[in-house]
Amino acid sequence: MNPDIKTLFFTFLKLGFISFGGPVAHIALMERELVNKLNWISHEKFLNFISMSNLIPGPLFSSSAYIGYIFAGIPGALTAAAGIFLPAFIFVYLISKFYNYVAEKKNFKIFLNYLNVSSVALILYMCYLLSIETFVDSQTELYKLIIMFFFSGFLFFKFKNINTAIVILLSLLLSALLNIF
Repeated sequence: MNPDIKTLFFTFLKLGFISFGGPVAHIALMERELVNKLNWISHEKFLNFISMSNLIPGPLFSSSAYIGYIFAGIPGALTAAAGIFLPAFIFVYLISKFYNYVAEKKNFKIFLNYLNVSSVALILYMCYLLSIETFVDSQTELYKLIIMFFFSGFLFFKFKNINTAIVILLSLLLSALLNIF
């Protein structure tokens, strides 16, 4: 099914309003909506979009715009990108106007804590899905992936100021060692 411009805009607007936690959390919700619920694109194409869009800055903008472009050309790209980012602009504006009033409120702090936990859960879920469907062919591969995940996490938590490139290189080295055994 090819959605029209209005449907594209409101679909991505909805995604923008319900997505918290950064691009990885957005990806999980985009997949659920665009692949599973609306059947606009296949899972394989969706993973390809995400992989390609991560090669350039702004993966969320790139993948949204590209999906819009596929269905409606340049107007579709602009519409999808506007739809997914409009809620963020609205939230930032509203928060800037009311922040001093709500910042010290106990319920607001509780809300932000729950929002953070939800974001982490979405990010972990998306990492799990992408890892399983992209890399894992067997139970052994799953164990290796779990080891890699905890190794990287350990490095980031133990060495707070560690360079990401060092973590990637050490993870590649561990991956090579795991694949030898």
